[in-house]
Amino acid sequence: MARPAAGEVNDADASMRLRTFTVDQALRTCDARGREYMSLTHDGIQRSPAENGPKPRERNMVVGQIRMHPRPVGRFHAFVLAAMVPLFLGAWLCDFAYWSSHQIEWSNFASWLTAGGLVFGAVALLCALVDIARAGARGASLTLALLLLVTWVLGFINALVHARDAWAVMPTGLILSVIVALLACVSAFVGFTHLRAGAMS
Repeated sequence: MARPAAGEVNDADASMRLRTFTVDQALRTCDARGREYMSLTHDGIQRSPAENGPKPRERNMVVGQIRMHPRPVGRFHAFVLAAMVPLFLGAWLCDFAYWSSHQIEWSNFASWLTAGGLVFGAVALLCALVDIARAGARGASLTLALLLLVTWVLGFINALVHARDAWAVMPTGLILSVIVALLACVSAFVGFTHLRAGAMS
């Protein structure tokens, strides 16, 4: 084999020295930048900001954000709340149609819709009571349970009124349907905007 010329050897040595110098310079640069991020704590031990952690004020702000994080009602509870509203609203509209047209079919429709609303209202009330039993009686939870209870009781009375014959339902049935529908809307609004404490509260 032919031996490399002296010029080629010198070029190889220079390239190797340049690479070594570049690596050493890069290591020094990284070390210098790393020292810039080092900080002295009160006990004199050098630690990085990540090890120091947030300041007490910042830590309180983070905890406050976690505590104020909204957690809505459960999915099943939200479903029964949402299903209750259109049934009671439909009963109200059917009673209004019966009052306007004097067609007995509308009164029958109102009776069926009221019965369906009572079923979903009872399940929603049961979910609210379970939520109170698990998380304790809080302001919003207790308000939701009371609203659902009043809605269900008035709805049950409305169902008894609709059991009367023909025009004997009016005007009490229409008035109760209006009140129950409004209470159902308010209950659903309170349930869906209900803010509970997060995992750290």
